[in-house]
Amino acid sequence: MDASPTPSPLLWTLLVEAGVLMMLVYVPTRMYLSFTEVRRQRSKDKRLLETIRQVKRELKDPLNLTPLAKAN
Repeated sequence: MDASPTPSPLLWTLLVEAGVLMMLVYVPTRMYLSFTEVRRQRSKDKRLLETIRQVKRELKDPLNLTPLAKAN
């Protein structure tokens, strides 16, 4: 019978607990960061579309004496 050294149960317990703790911290943090990035990008896209619509409205109105909207 091969008597290879096996890690102690305490070591396995510590490794499993460290992995679980990492997942409990990493996964929610990663989800939050992804969610906020999506919201930021949508907000940016929404502002850009509104600017494009404003410029189109100003270009369609021939009597409009106000200058074209400045893009931010």
